Amino acid sequence: MKELSKYNIDIYGLEDKQYDYDMESGDAFFEELEQDLIERGSFKTHVVLDKSATMLQLHFHTVGRVELVCDRSLDPFEEPVVSDERLILKF
Repeated sequence: MKELSKYNIDIYGLEDKQYDYDMESGDAFFEELEQDLIERGSFKTHVVLDKSATMLQLHFHTVGRVELVCDRSLDPFEEPVVSDERLILKF
C-alpha cells in the first residue's frame, strides 16, 4: 500500500479553486493492485482538480504503456495507453 499512498490527495485542506497534480509510476504500482492482467508498465497522469463548495470535478489525462500477454501466442507485448477521463463527485 506504500506505493498507492503517494496518490492520496487531502481534499479537506483545499480551498475552493482549481489545482493541478502530476503523478507517475511504474511496475511497483501494478504490483500493489490485486489483479493479474497487468504486471509491468509505466504511466504519467496529469490531474486537474476543481473544488467548489458543493462538488469536486477531476479530469485525468494519462499517457503510458503496459506490458500484456497475447492470448494466442502467449508472447508479451507493449500496449500504449492514452486516456482522458472525467469524474464528478457531489457532496
